[in-house]
Amino acid sequence: MYSRILAVDDNEVSNKVLKRTLDRLFPNNPLTQTTLGKEFIKEAKKGNYELWIMDQRLPDILGTEILTQLRTERFLTPALILTGEYLPSIEKILKSNHGNVNYELLQKPYELEPFKETINRLLIPQDTQILSHP
Repeated sequence: MYSRILAVDDNEVSNKVLKRTLDRLFPNNPLTQTTLGKEFIKEAKKGNYELWIMDQRLPDILGTEILTQLRTERFLTPALILTGEYLPSIEKILKSNHGNVNYELLQKPYELEPFKETINRLLIPQDTQILSHP
């Protein structure tokens, strides 16, 4: 499976861990990383990715806000939100805004096997990743 992945996390150590983990589990999938939500949004709008991975807490925006903004613009790329926060509160926000459409939450620190299973679930071929865009 070949999938291009876009990720955002402002923490340098987290970025390195994510890169090593993805290189180990999915060695042939290119990874683009950003450190700010606004950079992530700009890159995501290019529509060149099969998976988005985002940290919930960024200096300029929350991961849930990134997802809301991109979904509002009809970008439906599968998304994984990593968080150290209480999951039910974030899940409630996401479900109220997006139902169960193409996203997953994973608590940090995450275990390798659930991380791999979550990504595999998200990368099940989608009929359409972008319904329309400006």
